[in-house]
Amino acid sequence: MLGFEMTSAGRDKTGAANGLQKHDTNWWLHRINLASLISNLEEELIDRDKAERIIKAMREVESASEKGELPKFNTYIHFEPEILKRAGMDCSVMHIGRSSQDILATVEFGLNKERIAGTIEQTARIQKSLCDLAKREMGKVVPAYTNGVQALPESYPHYVLAFARAFGRETERFAQCFSRYDVCPMGAGVLNGTAWPLNRTRIADLLGFDTPSENAFDAGQIAGNTLPLELSQIVVSVMTLISEFLADFSAQYHHSYPWVVLDLSGSTYVSSAMPQKRNPGFVNDLRRDCSFVTSEAISWLFRLQNLPTGMPDERDEPLINELFKDVKSVLSRFDRVVNGLRVKEDNALKEIASDWTCTQEIADRLVQKGIDFRTGHGFASSLVSWARAQSKTPETTLYEEVCEIWKDFLKEKAKMPFPMTEEEFKAALDPRAIVEGRRTDGSCSREEVEKLLKLERSRVEIAHYFVKRFAESQEAFLREQEQSLKALGVGNE
Repeated sequence: MLGFEMTSAGRDKTGAANGLQKHDTNWWLHRINLASLISNLEEELIDRDKAERIIKAMREVESASEKGELPKFNTYIHFEPEILKRAGMDCSVMHIGRSSQDILATVEFGLNKERIAGTIEQTARIQKSLCDLAKREMGKVVPAYTNGVQALPESYPHYVLAFARAFGRETERFAQCFSRYDVCPMGAGVLNGTAWPLNRTRIADLLGFDTPSENAFDAGQIAGNTLPLELSQIVVSVMTLISEFLADFSAQYHHSYPWVVLDLSGSTYVSSAMPQKRNPGFVNDLRRDCSFVTSEAISWLFRLQNLPTGMPDERDEPLINELFKDVKSVLSRFDRVVNGLRVKEDNALKEIASDWTCTQEIADRLVQKGIDFRTGHGFASSLVSWARAQSKTPETTLYEEVCEIWKDFLKEKAKMPFPMTEEEFKAALDPRAIVEGRRTDGSCSREEVEKLLKLERSRVEIAHYFVKRFAESQEAFLREQEQSLKALGVGNE
């Protein structure tokens, strides 16, 4: 349950209530039962008459649940009696070799695969939006900060693509998590397998998993806890990235003339007492909700502390669904922020010119003139100390004054003239020239930024392909179930 909304921009509520998965426990219980029946029939472990009655009963129950005539079941112990009412008690054989433990573990893995795929789709969309923002603001220069202090002029697209790369790593982590848990617990039984010879590989295939889980105890008693823990840790990392991006935005927004603004209708609200204020309510709400989701996610770690194996605390389906509903809301709104950002470069250049942000370039160019690095760096530092004491900016500092400071700094080498001409000194203070003059791989020059942009877009395509493949695999296992039933000649009414 996220916090109060301060602006009319509001949250995107379309589908948010359903979280990120398309199905629910009830849906998976029917698919798991069907997969077990198909496998048992193929292995001739159950007779055809019972299978026919079970399938007919399942379809009646599922239809009644969809119509609201029966509840949607969240546990197997409530699901089975409704099947047996219709199929007969002798059909309870459908549960042999199984347990609520491996059934609900399979449900959990299935639902979380859907959540992961949905989250990958959203983080990849943010990556794309960051790439689009970089393209839209190509060539724009802004101040960049280290230790909270203005440090260097920076290409805004270069800065944005750094966040795109960071979000890309989170997308990759979600995909890696997906691969680790694309295993089917069915057949693990309570915790150490079963004497009933279930074909676990076939059941995994019929449920859209890559493979059956390796260790039965891990499948039902450990992995079911470590999966939501791992997901929650990635969520914390994603929320931290968003918070960091928003903190940067907020830090410059408090200036009288901010250089990055949010062009999103209804994203601000006015003060009740101060007519001039336009408070960034949408961003503030989002930052607060990031913190809330972080606290939600961290709770998964706390719940797992000192918890013996076999306890279900970490496998609470409604809780993880609530977490990912909130994750979905935050990611969706952050994407709206990214799409609404605009750079006012004139304001950015004024901010850069208000301080000695380009001083490193002076030191570097002195080295290129044959001055040793520490002498060049020391002079540039002395120049800034003098200028600040005199309330001088680069624009108000005279070249003659720079030459005098050089003489004072050198002392015993006072006869050596300042190595840079007036034109060279002024060029060293040009933020655009500094940005474009970078020569290293991955730097902020336009050529390098274009390379980074192309590379990041290719990664977005990889993420989209991952989501597409998952959707196709879901459709494929449902087709496989239906085709298997036809091949067996059951459930065709």
